[in-house]
Amino acid sequence: MLSFLIVFLTVYLLPKTLGRKLIIFPIFFLTSLGVIGLESLDLLLGVLFPDNFLFFGNTSFTLIFKILIFFAFVGLTILNILAKKEASLFVSSQYLFGASIFYLISLLIYRADFVVFSDNFFINSMYVSTHIYVGYSFVFLSLLHFMITKGINATLYSKTLGSIGFWGFLFLIPWSNFKFYFGSVLPNWIENISLYLSISLSLPLLAIAVNFFRTVSTRIDENKVIYSLISFSFGIFVITNIFQIVSSLSNIIPILSLTNFEIAIRYGYVFSAILITISFVYYLIPKNLWKRSQFSRLESLTSFLLKLVVSLTLFSNALIGIISGYSWNAGANAGNPTIYGEGFGLLWSLISTPLTLICFYL
Repeated sequence: MLSFLIVFLTVYLLPKTLGRKLIIFPIFFLTSLGVIGLESLDLLLGVLFPDNFLFFGNTSFTLIFKILIFFAFVGLTILNILAKKEASLFVSSQYLFGASIFYLISLLIYRADFVVFSDNFFINSMYVSTHIYVGYSFVFLSLLHFMITKGINATLYSKTLGSIGFWGFLFLIPWSNFKFYFGSVLPNWIENISLYLSISLSLPLLAIAVNFFRTVSTRIDENKVIYSLISFSFGIFVITNIFQIVSSLSNIIPILSLTNFEIAIRYGYVFSAILITISFVYYLIPKNLWKRSQFSRLESLTSFLLKLVVSLTLFSNALIGIISGYSWNAGANAGNPTIYGEGFGLLWSLISTPLTLICFYL
């Protein structure tokens, strides 16, 4: 799903932020179709031949082709950025380009099976960080900056704060997943670096929050459905990063590591990107049909149900992680075997096709 979002947003947003039409557009368009086609083929092959799945959701048959075609897509994107007519690149395009680069990195990270568990843990953590944490969060932030300016006709408060948020998340998020393997066979220095850098996420998060609230305060148009989805998706994103920061405290991470709490963080990044994409679609439909957007109660009800489902899924997984982690930790300290079985679940996640299917569809 991430590749679909990146291709769609790049084709639509990039020319709007560069001040010119895309150069070599026919080749760019064909490359985009190639990415979508290979991703669709990968989905089909994954369903028909699950035994050919790699642990992280790419079939071995199509992985090399996906790497090559997406490498061409990134190269064409760089050419267009170099040929821009604007004095500086808009914040949305920065995040979108970052998402493309890290998606390509996620394809390159895992291409073989590792016998040593520590290697599996390390590669699994790198894949989750680049594909889900960075990929989906950057897609969200790209759309967020577009929607709070063009979507509701507001003026961006500060490009400097936007750059602080971009570079902060770019360097910090890729390290944030290692801490959830606390107490495993990963080296302690990797876990400690992950803890410290995850706490540092508070700085770019604060910059983005200030930029968001100061920007939306200048809005002219206020479509209630679109604005509520934007605000709610931003709230989910903030809560997800607060989960990241809180779980980095040294006296809390032994309880939350290897539990559903990390799954809640994955869902948080994915849900925030999905919600703001829906608001983006609501923005595009009337714009392309040349008529004023008038949303009925159906859209309002759909928006409410989406918010309810997202909230329940996010907080239920976080709560399950806290309760199970506390029970597991208490049982281990008392010298008694625990029944939740999350240590077994961690091992099973490395060899189970159903769980890799879940990771694949994310």
